[in-house]
Amino acid sequence: MARVEGLGAAEASFRDSFFRRFQKAAAPFIPYLLYIGGISGIFNGTEIQKSLKEKRKVTADDITLSQLQIMARVCGRLKDHKYSSKNISEFIIATILDGMDGPVARASGTDSKEGGIKDAAVDRLSEVMFARVVAEELKLTTKEKNVLEASFFLSTLTKAACEMTEVETSEGGAGGMLERRKIMLKILLNLGNPKKEEQLKNDLASLQGNSIKGAEKRIRLISQKKDKVTAPSDSKSSGASEAIKYAAILGLTEKLGINVQQILNDLAQGAVCFPSAEELERENDYIRVSLQKVQPFINDALCIAQLSKNVI
Repeated sequence: MARVEGLGAAEASFRDSFFRRFQKAAAPFIPYLLYIGGISGIFNGTEIQKSLKEKRKVTADDITLSQLQIMARVCGRLKDHKYSSKNISEFIIATILDGMDGPVARASGTDSKEGGIKDAAVDRLSEVMFARVVAEELKLTTKEKNVLEASFFLSTLTKAACEMTEVETSEGGAGGMLERRKIMLKILLNLGNPKKEEQLKNDLASLQGNSIKGAEKRIRLISQKKDKVTAPSDSKSSGASEAIKYAAILGLTEKLGINVQQILNDLAQGAVCFPSAEELERENDYIRVSLQKVQPFINDALCIAQLSKNVI
């Protein structure tokens, strides 16, 4: 889950949830869980295992990249049509790790505005890897594949846009990450079974439909206050960290060849204008500086995911 740092009081309240409170309570136990997982071989070939081997503290970045490394393994096996319970167990492990990086960053005092960007970028890369494998398995058209990939970005970007424009939003809901992961798990369970192809297509339709439904709801809320999404000029103001995340994730979609900005503006139907990453970076120095800091991490993540504009 997102490493949310440097938020104003109003913004923080938007992101308050039972899950975040649980994360905070569980934080002291995470190092022990990682150590047990390491000696049992669960994290072989990951940054977590490397840290344990070097006898140094596992960092939030180690956890975030390990999640992606595990998902890359799962997607690699799926691409080779290797369907097994190991894919299920590793998918679940990667999902659990997604909830550990934020608490570790906060507990160690290493949290930063860039932490949320790294977490969100890895989450989306994991989902795009998965989407491309599923698209290949079901022989989706290029248009269908593009819509599927874009649907994984709508929640992150519209939630960020809400907080940039001081529109209250909440965790979860239609198209939220937990909902997407549940549907992804269902898809994973049915992949490789010809008798389940219709069910797979229904699950994909549900994932896409819910993502669009959630995005449209948030766009309507924004349109009641603003006709254009803009970043706060003050880097310390509520919504500034989400503006950085918006710019970073939208920039990531451009690297992946997914035109999500156009989809957002199409969904808005002229009621709200969504800016490009380049526009936000050009108009706000704090966004440009943060993106420069996080770029090496994103490059490493892209390398692990082996994603380009056309292929895995």
